[in-house]
Amino acid sequence: MTKNDIDWKQFATELLWGNIVSHKNEDSGYDISESGEISRWRYSAVAIPYRSLTWKELALELGVLEDLLTPDGHDCGICSQRNSCSASFKDDPDQERCNGWKP
Repeated sequence: MTKNDIDWKQFATELLWGNIVSHKNEDSGYDISESGEISRWRYSAVAIPYRSLTWKELALELGVLEDLLTPDGHDCGICSQRNSCSASFKDDPDQERCNGWKP
């Protein structure tokens, strides 16, 4: 990749993924208003109702990485592959999709 041929959507998605892996449920610094507008600036200064977004929520609101971030119903606690599984999220109560399990 060079500065002349950057795929900005892919680049932004990769940056977002890095923040999700490291800081999934932390405040992203982005907010969403009641109308669905996403902003980097806090709405409270202008008295517009808003909600802060975590990195994971930001990705889902933007419609990227949905296939990886939407839970698929797999329960790692009862999975027969649990002992040999190397998934980093298997003890996370906010578990995402499990690549080894198909519904």
